[in-house]
Formats: sequence, C-alpha cells, structure tokens
Amino acid sequence: MTATIRRALGIFSRIDGAQAAAAFTYYAFFSLFPLIVLFVTVAAAFIDREQAGAAVLGYLRDYIPITGELQRSLFATLTGVIEARGQASLWATALLIWGALQFFTTLVTATNRAWEAPAYPLWKLLLKSLLFLGGMVAAVLLGVAVPVLTQVGRGLLPGTAVFLSLGLFYRHAPNHRVALAPAWLAALSATVLLVLLNRFFMLYLDNVVRLNVVYGAIGTVMALLLWIYFAGTVLLVGACLSAAGQAPEEASTPG
Repeated sequence: MTATIRRALGIFSRIDGAQAAAAFTYYAFFSLFPLIVLFVTVAAAFIDREQAGAAVLGYLRDYIPITGELQRSLFATLTGVIEARGQASLWATALLIWGALQFFTTLVTATNRAWEAPAYPLWKLLLKSLLFLGGMVAAVLLGVAVPVLTQVGRGLLPGTAVFLSLGLFYRHAPNHRVALAPAWLAALSATVLLVLLNRFFMLYLDNVVRLNVVYGAIGTVMALLLWIYFAGTVLLVGACLSAAGQAPEEASTPG
C-alpha cells in the first residue's frame, strides 16, 4: 500500500497535478451554473419548474460544504440564476450542455495522462464526457425524484452516490483497460478524502478565517473556488491511485 501511495504521488507530480487541479477549478467553476440550470431544465420536464429548482438546490446543499452567510449568499445567487433563466429553448439547452461538458473533458484528459494512455480523438472525448454528464444528471434526478430516500438516508446518500460515480469514472475514463480493484479502491479512497475535506473545510471557514472579512463581497466566490480546487486535487489523486494500483500487465491494453 505504501508503495502504491508513493507511485501515485509520483504520477501526480508527473502530470503537474496542482496545475491540473487549477485548470479543473477554472472549468468546474464556469460549468457550475450551466450544470445547475441544466439539472433544473431536465427536472422541470417531470415536475413544476419552481419545485424543480428548489429540489435541485436542496440536493446540492449536501455536497457543497459551506454554511452560514456564505451558504446563504451562494444559494441566493443560484436561485437568482435559475429564476432569471426561464424555460430553456433547445438551442439554449445545447449551449448549457456544451458549457457543462468542459468540466468533464478536463477531468477525463487529466485522468488519461495519469495512465499515460493515448489521447482520445476530440469526438470520442466529447462523447465520453457527454456520457458522464448524462450519468451525473441521472444521479441528481434520482436524488430529487426519491425524496423519501434522501430523507431516510440523508447522511448516507451523498457519500454513496459519490463513491459509485467515482468508481465508474475511474474505471471507464482512461483510454486503458482498467481492472475493477484499483478503480473501486481509488474511488473509496477519494470518497473518504472528500468527506474529510468537507468536514475540515467547514471547520476552517467557521473557526479559522472569515472570507467575507478578507475578500468582502467576493468572499463566497473565493470559498467556492477554494473548495473546488481542493476537491479537484482529491479527484486527481484518486485517478493517480487507480493508475498506481494496477499491475503493468493489467494496464498494458488500451480500452
């Protein structure tokens, strides 16, 4: 296990993981609003739009680890975006999907680099990213559509959803044949790290620094960017762990 961690850290350094996490933060931040509007647009096909917006934002509160004034400011902004957006046309929905795809193309590309796998052709990269986007939309809709499940297992559902999503991502994102064990062990490790990150991040914001005092009106934005950067780093570390945990003979065949 120690050797695997050392190899993973070596891979993280080789792919310039810190810079890749910064790029991930950039695309994830600018994809956040299109993603949320897209979630609401799809959910509104099944339920009332206002109800869909409230349900999606309520679901996201379990995943974004900020509280107090920062949380109120962020979700007030998101609510305003949803209300101002109105009903999306087909063309507008296509633009939302394109904006949201950049989040996945960045992550898939970095994961592929961790495996030293051949780069995907553009069409295949976009197709794979679209499939992951569809999976994310389906997961959010499931959480919104099954309110009993989200109430009964409110503390369990977010972690379980993250674990399953990461397991599928680490297994199918690289242009390599990935064995089950390293993919799911990496997913478990990344999920645990994300849970710990969220708890420490909330403690950090509550007890160590007041970003609204330091950054004023953009304190909420800075908190969100900081969390996305740390979360992106964890996701990339998970990708490096999956690559480091697979024997060379198992990883020799492109997927």
